[in-house]
Amino acid sequence: VVRSSMGAVFRTKVVQSTWAEVQSACKTAGIPIAVTALSDRAKDIRSADLSQMAVVIGSEGRGVRQEILSSADAELIIPMNPRCESLNAAIAATICMWQMKK
Repeated sequence: VVRSSMGAVFRTKVVQSTWAEVQSACKTAGIPIAVTALSDRAKDIRSADLSQMAVVIGSEGRGVRQEILSSADAELIIPMNPRCESLNAAIAATICMWQMKK
């Protein structure tokens, strides 16, 4: 992965923040926050407008932390074939970023 980045990984500033800081910054900037979730309230990602939205991806095994899930503006679901068990976080993030560019 490092080699494929052609050194960009060494020029990227890493930012660490608490959830409260991220949530506050998004609210100040008018950016709604969505989470990926397996719930009845979740909206199909294919019909959601993600162009001006931040999306939180949880871990494959545990999903998004309850603190984040309960304070998000929207919940999204990535529909899958019933024979598929789950998506890993990298693939879920890729699908979300693809939808953001649509």
